Amino acid sequence: LLDPESRYYVLRKDRVASNSCGGVCVFVRRSLNIAQVQIDARFDVLELLCFDLFCASNSKLRFFIVYRAPYCNTDDIKYMNLLIDCLTQCTLDKYTNIVVGDFNCPAINWTTLNCPNDSINRPLLDFIIDHGFCQYVNFATCGKNILDIILTDDEQLVTAIASDAPIGRSDHVIIKFSMALQLESVPSERSSSQILNWRKANFDAIELYLLNYDWQSLLLYNPNALSLWSAFVSVINVATELYVPKFKMPIASRKVKRKLYPKYLRDLRTKKGRVWKE
Repeated sequence: LLDPESRYYVLRKDRVASNSCGGVCVFVRRSLNIAQVQIDARFDVLELLCFDLFCASNSKLRFFIVYRAPYCNTDDIKYMNLLIDCLTQCTLDKYTNIVVGDFNCPAINWTTLNCPNDSINRPLLDFIIDHGFCQYVNFATCGKNILDIILTDDEQLVTAIASDAPIGRSDHVIIKFSMALQLESVPSERSSSQILNWRKANFDAIELYLLNYDWQSLLLYNPNALSLWSAFVSVINVATELYVPKFKMPIASRKVKRKLYPKYLRDLRTKKGRVWKE
């Protein structure tokens, strides 16, 4: 239902509460090499997904996808503390981490890195500064507030960011961003691609196949538009498979090189952020 053509790896973490729907979900193209990270059972209540994206030169990027409900009662304070414990435990020291999601912390001023001394916004901001994360979203994502954020501990990673129209009836904008990465390809899917050679297609045979197809039965057994369209596409795909030859075309690996700051410089930047906070 979510991916009828199996183009993506679909990762889900549904909300634990039995009386409500919700959770987080990730779609990752199958051309990318990823592995879901198993989170400790004590964090099961969190709406959080974690996976590693494997890059070139034995490197990887660890992604966290997060949702936190917009409340501030005792249970929500515990939730925030548990979320920060999870991020602290699961972030990688050796590789780059990126955290995206709706944290519902509108009281944080991301320009000055200030916020009220409460039990929701302050712990999150302290975690971000103490662990050397940068926050990239500089425009309102819901109404006049920045609720959805992008965090990474490599300030050279994100190269562009922009907003787009919401999906469906959502009151949050879409956030589109680009990253400078040198990815590790999946050989079985990326080394070559099957291309249809329409120059050598047998169009007479295709025409004959379609003329002799039992279209009345197709209409009879597919009474709604969705199933009828799916059946029609299947007929066209069969004709294409039978009478249009293919050839292999190698896919050149596109490498984007980025110059990384040495780790000691990144550590110094983190130290500077902690001193500035104090």
